[in-house]
Amino acid sequence: MAQTLFKTHVITGPRIIEQKETVNILVINDNKGELSLFCFALCAAQYSVNTATAIKEGINKAQINKPDIVFVDSGQLQTAGPEILLELRKICPCVPLYILSEFNAQSIQLLKSVRCCGCNFEICRKPLDSDNINFIVKGFFEKRISSSYEI
Repeated sequence: MAQTLFKTHVITGPRIIEQKETVNILVINDNKGELSLFCFALCAAQYSVNTATAIKEGINKAQINKPDIVFVDSGQLQTAGPEILLELRKICPCVPLYILSEFNAQSIQLLKSVRCCGCNFEICRKPLDSDNINFIVKGFFEKRISSSYEI
């Protein structure tokens, strides 16, 4: 069962029906161990998780099932180039994008080139554990919910 954090209401005549929105998370990483960790952490918290082992596969999955949040391993950008994120941004322009990085000299240079492409993103320092992953996702959606109630 997927986590439902957002509720909308539909008025149908004399009664109100509550509809729940599923939280969809896309994880793009060629490391099967890290993908398993994300699946374990997020599925245990009852989020809907979609995975891809290549950036092009992730873009195709994003077209089919729009994600609410995306995690991309920096290794994917080293092979495909940072410009590939612009394709992902065309599909889901406002979705938060987290790049998973080890913060070595090579990844720092890559992150600079991604920023130069004009692509907004957040950085997650690897290694992550299930608590870190859930903290990031839960924190984002709590901010989103609280900002939707601002007047």
